[in-house]
Amino acid sequence: MNVRSVYLDTNAIVKRYAVEERTEWVDGLYDMAHAGQLIMGFSTCVDEDVRLTLSLRLVARGRLELPPAGPEPAMLPLHHRAILRFLLGGGA
Repeated sequence: MNVRSVYLDTNAIVKRYAVEERTEWVDGLYDMAHAGQLIMGFSTCVDEDVRLTLSLRLVARGRLELPPAGPEPAMLPLHHRAILRFLLGGGA
C-alpha cells in the first residue's frame, strides 16, 4: 500500500474547525487519515496560532468577548500578547 503524507499549516487546521472556503477539502484529508490512507503531520508550534486564530474569529463575530484591559497573560507568546494589546486598544 502506498500511503501519502501531508503537512498541515495553521490555515489548514483552522479550516477543520471553522467553515470557510476549502473546509470540505481539509475534511477529506482527515477522513483519509482516519482510513489509514494518509499520514498527516503538523508542528506543535501551530497549536497557539490555531487557538489565537479561532479566538479572534469568534471575537470578530461577537461570540467571544476579550478580557478587560490589564496585564496580559504571561503564558502567551510575545506576538500573541502584542495582538491582544492592540485589540484591547493599547497599541502595538
